[in-house]
Amino acid sequence: MANKETWGKWENSIHESEDSKKRIFSAQSASLTPVRIDTTDGMAYFQGRHGKYETFLDYCPCGDFHRRHLPCKHIYRLAMELDLIDKSDMKSDTSSIPFTKFERNSVIESLISILEDGGLSIMKRYAQLASSALNSDSKLFLTNPLRYEDNYLISNKLFCVSEKPDTQLFEKLKKNDILTILDQHKIDYPPKIKCNDLKELLLSDYLDKLKELFPDRCMCFLNPEYKTIHKDIYSYCLRVDDPYRYLSNCNITGSYKFITGKTECHYVIPDTEINRLYFKYGHTFDEDITNNPYLNNDFICKL
Repeated sequence: MANKETWGKWENSIHESEDSKKRIFSAQSASLTPVRIDTTDGMAYFQGRHGKYETFLDYCPCGDFHRRHLPCKHIYRLAMELDLIDKSDMKSDTSSIPFTKFERNSVIESLISILEDGGLSIMKRYAQLASSALNSDSKLFLTNPLRYEDNYLISNKLFCVSEKPDTQLFEKLKKNDILTILDQHKIDYPPKIKCNDLKELLLSDYLDKLKELFPDRCMCFLNPEYKTIHKDIYSYCLRVDDPYRYLSNCNITGSYKFITGKTECHYVIPDTEINRLYFKYGHTFDEDITNNPYLNNDFICKL
């Protein structure tokens, strides 16, 4: 009752404005999942990139509330969590809660340190697998879990092994290949069973034996604990593996030298956390643009 009375202090017309509708839409995002919620006191803790917000139905310490003195996205999310407004489109996912800037930088450096300790082959493998996962938002299918790079990434928790695989586990396996394995283990199956039905049978009735039946196969996924960080780690690995490709997307500046009578061009390398770590671990960029295979001669001649 107290929560309804507090929420009732806001006139309904306020929630109908375009500005409020934008904040309600933002409040539905998984990244607005509360760190903790207290239904009795009608408050919640939200994690923002600049710190935690202790939010009530009539107050939030965020900058938006202080500027407008109207419900912000945190207040609207709290109202949804307390069933005071429609939450049918609300998404919840604790792995989507953002790190603070300090926490984020600390975690990024920690993960990059792990990859650097593994060496270039580990970073290449991470980039290869992460590219597939980030683009499709799906599980990864590994045909060789005993591969050193895969085991390294799994043991260091950048990837997690799925305990409940799906039909993707049998990718590129022909029906006869599966039947041969079942025959070897004396497992019965219906005669003339279709391939898809056979896979479903294995997943439903023999889930606990899949590792024994298919020891050279497993499915992994990006560790959701680092859900908001994987793209940064991925970009770091690409930078280490192919710095020229990264440089080809950087701005180029030029200055005319009166002594040589030439225009000397240089890349403008952004001052970012990823580049700071790139230099910290001893990597460098070749700033001679003529050495970059991704820049064609016509482009270089125009500079």
